[in-house]
Amino acid sequence: MGCVGAALWWTQGAGCAVSSSPGDHATRGQAPIEWRTLQPVEPPPARRLSAAYAAYTRGLLAEQAGDLETATAAFAETVSYDPGSSWPSLRLAVAYFQRGRVELAVQTLEHALRLDPHAIHPRLLLGLVYVNQRRFAEAAQQYEVILRQDPTNISAMSSLTEIYLLQEQLEAALALYERVLAEQADSPTIRFNAGVLYAKAQRWRDAEAQFQAALRLDPNYLETQLALGMVYERQGRVPEAMAAYTTALAQEPGNPRIYQHLGRVYETAHRLPDAVRAYEMAAIIDPRETDHYLALAAVLMDVQDVDRAIATLETALDIEAEAPELWMGLGLAYQAKRRWVEAERVYRRAADLAPAAARPLYHLGGVYQEQGRTAEAEEAVRQAIARDPRDAGALNFLGYLMAEQGERLEEAEALVQRALAEEPDNGAFLDSLGWIYFKQGRLLEAEDLLERAAARLPDAEIFDHLGDAYAAQGKTRAAAGAWRRALQLEPARHAVREKLRRR
Repeated sequence: MGCVGAALWWTQGAGCAVSSSPGDHATRGQAPIEWRTLQPVEPPPARRLSAAYAAYTRGLLAEQAGDLETATAAFAETVSYDPGSSWPSLRLAVAYFQRGRVELAVQTLEHALRLDPHAIHPRLLLGLVYVNQRRFAEAAQQYEVILRQDPTNISAMSSLTEIYLLQEQLEAALALYERVLAEQADSPTIRFNAGVLYAKAQRWRDAEAQFQAALRLDPNYLETQLALGMVYERQGRVPEAMAAYTTALAQEPGNPRIYQHLGRVYETAHRLPDAVRAYEMAAIIDPRETDHYLALAAVLMDVQDVDRAIATLETALDIEAEAPELWMGLGLAYQAKRRWVEAERVYRRAADLAPAAARPLYHLGGVYQEQGRTAEAEEAVRQAIARDPRDAGALNFLGYLMAEQGERLEEAEALVQRALAEEPDNGAFLDSLGWIYFKQGRLLEAEDLLERAAARLPDAEIFDHLGDAYAAQGKTRAAAGAWRRALQLEPARHAVREKLRRR
């Protein structure tokens, strides 16, 4: 729930529900002109209140019609007629805020609070204005004043919770929202929000309990069903996640988001044909959303249907031609088909569309490497690192590229160490460093790293390297075992087969 939307909801609702008006008369008279001075003569109180009432009504009608300029003028007129009432000031502040005139909104609200320091609604709106200016401490102060007056005020507690979240004070937000929950345990919305907070804190069991309680109170609330499915996913409880999404689909069979969730959980369960069908359904229902095509293309690549992946991404690019992630996906597909010229073109397009991103350039480096254009590969990856010096993929790629050439191994080692500082358990990065150590003749260190890499990532290249490290130390049987494992993972590795034949 957005902070601005929530707060405007209650201010508008509060304003429209006012039981007392600025006056008791429904007609507005013109102020008489004193003939000697040609200045308006102050009307008597009854007429002032009648004029205030008429202006206030005009303001409400204009606001409902979406004419904020007229509404602002009418509410300002109301305040001039009835400066001692806080409600017209609140309506005027809302109008200023909606028109982006934030400082005037603050001044008006401060005026309303001087009139009535105990008023709740002006403080709530003032807190909202401060939040939008990122003046979090001042916003929190307004809500704390309210809570001292009314310790169970749900709006103040919820708003203060949002401030804690914006400041990444998750534990403080949870502690406060548990007070909200204690006050409104029978509200499905409060239960749902509590579940979201527990999920942010990765307290999955607590999140699950709150979402289930919300569903007992409102079984048909789709967002709760989807949130429960996502909690199951994060815990690796794939059958329960699938059941939650299937239940949601029965409620809304035409909702593309549910098919997206199902597609993802089918991927996790390695039911790739089902994932393809789920993403296809999402794209059929919502053909303008390119995320569906991107997810579908990724699964099609996994099932080796690369031509169809290319067609899917081209369809998505017809819809959204400026999306760098679509160009990246198309580059990977062209690369898989060894269509180097097209891959180079689309990676360059992705790099132009995302000028701060490293990934398109180091994938471009991969295209050059595949063609034996080593100098161009290195230059592309160095450009990627210049864009983002902490991009672990680019750092590892350049280090491994140098290791393969057997050159500048100290620089290669430093690059891969930087990549591992970002992702210490990445099997590919461990393999790169192990291979560098192998090239340097540091065989025991190479063996240790390559064994760790193989344990994390069952990849043919890693087992090939591990076999080489064993063989260099005379561990013939271990080497043969590693090479056989490489062939199991990738039977087309003829160089590995030759190593086995020679041994």
